[in-house]
Amino acid sequence: MTSRIHLMIIGAQKAGTSSLHQYLAQHPRIHTHPQREIAYFIDDREYQQDYEIVFRRYFDFPDP
Repeated sequence: MTSRIHLMIIGAQKAGTSSLHQYLAQHPRIHTHPQREIAYFIDDREYQQDYEIVFRRYFDFPDP
């Protein structure tokens, strides 16, 4: 079974979320996605797929 997302930060354009993502990614115990955005909630094709498939697409690293 795939891990679950424990925190998701959602923000508007030019609201500093990219900077926040970069700062959080520097912490050794925080795993972030390498893509700039996750389209799961705004792309109907992705939203209709199984969560496990989409999770592996964005977070392709082994569980701790």
